[in-house]
Amino acid sequence: TKPTPPPAPVALSTQEVISKLEARLQHNPDDTYAYAQLGLGLLQQVRESGDMALYARAGKAFDAALARDPQQLDALVGQGVLALALHDFQGALVWADKAWAINPFRAQILGIMVDGQVELGRYDEAVATLQKMVDLRPDLDSYSRVSYVRELYGDVDGAHTAMESAVQTALPGSESWAWTLTHLGHLSFNRGE
Repeated sequence: TKPTPPPAPVALSTQEVISKLEARLQHNPDDTYAYAQLGLGLLQQVRESGDMALYARAGKAFDAALARDPQQLDALVGQGVLALALHDFQGALVWADKAWAINPFRAQILGIMVDGQVELGRYDEAVATLQKMVDLRPDLDSYSRVSYVRELYGDVDGAHTAMESAVQTALPGSESWAWTLTHLGHLSFNRGE
């Protein structure tokens, strides 16, 4: 007989993660990591729920982390993501530059830069930054941005191919996987499929 495999780990919901981080901060109000993760969790919850009121809470969490440690990398990244969500594209680039100065090997920072550059119409810079991102970490985040930039340039087939690559790197069943599949469906529809 085959041994029974251990049960798969159960992932916590975003709300459960937020609740655990809030409890952790009750015990240690100077935990900069917990503040940063709380802010990131709240940003994820906005993606899942559409409740944009959570942006203010996320910003406060990032501010609390950075007040205690101005180089808290996750809080700097979070501020960049939040700035993008609030359409403060120049501000997002400032946050990304601060984070990049601390860790020039984190592809997520390049993603913030790409998004800010695209939204500001700085397409040549965005393409160069995006190539660095793909070289550093070819994954859902980089491939989905490649898809978007290709679509901006009118390369719908190339955009579709890049989004297929993004789907292949996504964790099946995750929110980002569903988002990527949705965008792949839109690209297919726009090609008449």
